Amino acid sequence: MIIDIESKGNKLLKTVVALQNTKKPDKKSIEYLIKILEGPDSYLASCAAGALGVIKDERAVEPLIEVLSKSYTSNSVHARGTDPTVKTARMHAGTSGGIYVVPADESSLKISAAMALGKIGDKKAVPVLIECLSNKENNQFLRKVAAMALKQIGDPAALAAIEGIP
Repeated sequence: MIIDIESKGNKLLKTVVALQNTKKPDKKSIEYLIKILEGPDSYLASCAAGALGVIKDERAVEPLIEVLSKSYTSNSVHARGTDPTVKTARMHAGTSGGIYVVPADESSLKISAAMALGKIGDKKAVPVLIECLSNKENNQFLRKVAAMALKQIGDPAALAAIEGIP
């Protein structure tokens, strides 16, 4: 759930927020949000991932899995078009009621994708979430979010993976 967004007049971002708050978005709206996931702005893509998690549409599962599967270079946030001089942050509502703030970069996009997959609850996401959890090169917050998502999905393989991680 997106708690706070500093839109700075960005019409596209306002559209993402409006779609998230739509009770029953149509097929075109879901496709629009999925297309934003692939766009050049990691902050906007992160917001779209969050919106897809709130909407819980199964069509988003494969594109969200793809986001988690991609490898990004350390400087990819600049390559995706985010202005490096703008310091932005995104607030996430955790499943246990806590609120977390993470930077708007590729990590944030992957964290949003993992959260969205947990909310959607599709078992197809289990392997990629286990990989996120197991990969010690991932940032620790992403690993924690992957563990939360696996708990939400509740698949036996997911639960076994969580137990196996110290």
